[in-house]
Amino acid sequence: MFVYVFMGLAPFTQFRLGIAPFTTTNLNALFYGESILIVLVGCLAWLVGNSWVSRRPPSRGAVTERSVVQLRAQILFVVFFIAALYYIISIGPAVLFESREARANSVAELWSNPVSEILTLGTSMGLLVSYVSQRQAQAGLDALRATNFSRTLLIVNGLSLFIFVNPVSSSRYLFGTVVLSVLAAHGVFSTRRAFRAVTLAAVPGFVLLFPIADYFRDITMEEGVTLDVVRSMLSGDYDSFAQVMNAAEYVDDQGVAWGRQLLGAILLWIPRSLWATKPQPTGAILADYKEYSFHNLSAPIWAELFVDGSWLFLVVGMLLLGALLCRLDQHTELILTRQGMPGLIGCILPFFMVILLRGTLMGVASSLLVVLVTSFFVTKRRQLSSPERP
Repeated sequence: MFVYVFMGLAPFTQFRLGIAPFTTTNLNALFYGESILIVLVGCLAWLVGNSWVSRRPPSRGAVTERSVVQLRAQILFVVFFIAALYYIISIGPAVLFESREARANSVAELWSNPVSEILTLGTSMGLLVSYVSQRQAQAGLDALRATNFSRTLLIVNGLSLFIFVNPVSSSRYLFGTVVLSVLAAHGVFSTRRAFRAVTLAAVPGFVLLFPIADYFRDITMEEGVTLDVVRSMLSGDYDSFAQVMNAAEYVDDQGVAWGRQLLGAILLWIPRSLWATKPQPTGAILADYKEYSFHNLSAPIWAELFVDGSWLFLVVGMLLLGALLCRLDQHTELILTRQGMPGLIGCILPFFMVILLRGTLMGVASSLLVVLVTSFFVTKRRQLSSPERP
């Protein structure tokens, strides 16, 4: 879905009109063909890894599930509820419902860039994990055992989540991830019909709803709501293929980073005061190379891998990603058949994948880390057995 919309439909529209996204101008047309090849090779490597693992389903008794502990989920909510209150009081409650620009400006005045990203995205993901985990804990209990206190806490968690992550001042990718994850926790994807309906609606949703959501980006809100799909395709939200082109040009001119960008994402928690040569996000590196004034650019996983290690990293990295996510799919499907909803990670990660695929990796790694760490905290391991195959 991501490749179709962001690597296919959007760049086709841009090049058919001869207009680049306004955030990634001055593209070098000499790297257009190579960029198409980068996308295709990456997709093929992904499919090879996926196909290889799909032929080897998990053996009986080898699948484990992390079941939610309700008390831990409630403790997690209290922690991130306090963080959200501190954040809201600091920037002012009214700013949450003005615009994304107003919220970003208020946050930038209070905290430096790394701290602001951790507070905003970390708190968002923490509230989401606490909500989904509380919901799953209650769904696993007998209705008579679910207390009024636990139900009330879940409602407060949901309200806090959608106040903090709202369609006015939050990014569309983040808000969409939250909505779909909450729906998954309530069993919306438990039937094939519902799954197909949501999947088929997702592609036109990306194309048609983004222009409407873009209304809240500008602090002045002077232009009004529009359904101009073509204009939306020319915005910075659809700069993924342009950034692949910039990555190909950068590698041709500057060479590869040989893993430095990936290392920076893994060790994102180390402050620059202790790591003076800590790499910048790939999107920012490409922006500096192209002399763009705007640095908050995407760097899709294709561009990340190509900058880090050219064709070698691209093929190996996408192959491993395809294999890993196929295995996660198999585990999620097994859990879904057992309890009528995906596991905790299965409710969140599939929708968060759009953010991960779009990048930049160093920009979203903190959110992924929060999801993984908090999910580990609220769960305990238990063994599942694979169903008998005919």
